[in-house]
Amino acid sequence: MIDIRKNWWIILIFLLANLTLSGCVIFSSANPDQLATPTPTEVTGIMVDVSGCEGLAGTLTMQILVGPSDIVEMEPVAVGDIPFMVVADGDSFNVKGGGPLNFDEQVHEADWGTYTVNFNADTTISGSCVPTDDGENLHLNIEMIGEQLVEVRAEGLQMDYPWSGTQEITVSFPAVEGAQEAAEGWSLILHINE
Repeated sequence: MIDIRKNWWIILIFLLANLTLSGCVIFSSANPDQLATPTPTEVTGIMVDVSGCEGLAGTLTMQILVGPSDIVEMEPVAVGDIPFMVVADGDSFNVKGGGPLNFDEQVHEADWGTYTVNFNADTTISGSCVPTDDGENLHLNIEMIGEQLVEVRAEGLQMDYPWSGTQEITVSFPAVEGAQEAAEGWSLILHINE
């Protein structure tokens, strides 16, 4: 017979060995799907492609030089913040938007008479957002339908120069805050909503 008081460490080893074997039996009979594996597993066949185009929205600040006004050293500019948004359509991302350009009548007064400029326009934005390795690009077509009237009053003469029509501007931007495009008579600045 073993004296428990003198051989307590043998009993402790026996109990620990018993617990260890019981644990091995419990885990070996467990469902293998419930066991954690030390190596990561790969999921195949599932592609998650989240495009930065999806949900993209913002405004284009558009400035148009209204004229011709060089002869009287005027630079009247129509300005508009034109909202746009990107709408997913299957695998493609379409850009839609539009809005007015604001312009207050401007008058140049001189000794010879007056030169007055009036302008009114609405814009429509269409195009696409294209994901690339470097980010997203916006390919936009801005259509502006407007009317302009230049009135010249000089020494009893009254001359009016009306214009109405449609102008189109085609541009491409990286979809980043502050991107700009400009040409003679117009400029565009891109603002992205957060």
